[in-house]
Amino acid sequence: MPRPPKTEPTVRLNLELSVSVRTRLERLRITTGGSATEVIRRALTVYDLLLTTNSVIILRDKDGNERILLIP
Repeated sequence: MPRPPKTEPTVRLNLELSVSVRTRLERLRITTGGSATEVIRRALTVYDLLLTTNSVIILRDKDGNERILLIP
């Protein structure tokens, strides 16, 4: 996945992650074909959207059972 062109100034962050979180980040990076930065950027976009729109996520399994994912 190509890197999108920079449209605004950037800053560098140094993150300390637990091994389990780093493993999840790496799994998502491989699944999406993007960079770790892109995975974090997309996650922040979704999280921000959920918080600013008072939305909920409804999870539906293959049997049609639904549950709501609450974002505190």
